[in-house]
Amino acid sequence: MYYPMFYIDPLYIILVGPALIFTGWAQWKVTSTYKKWRQYGNSQGMTGAQVARYMMEQNDIY
Repeated sequence: MYYPMFYIDPLYIILVGPALIFTGWAQWKVTSTYKKWRQYGNSQGMTGAQVARYMMEQNDIY
């Protein structure tokens, strides 16, 4: 039987490894920031859609 040998180029690991580490770190930062600020409400008690509608109306955008 013939078993093909899989070869991973070390240059591939050098180039892709740091990119994967960086994207994982960035995703972790975004997720932790959303978790942190999700528990705080705004002072007006408005949803994001209500704030967007209010801002559009104040600037005559319909």
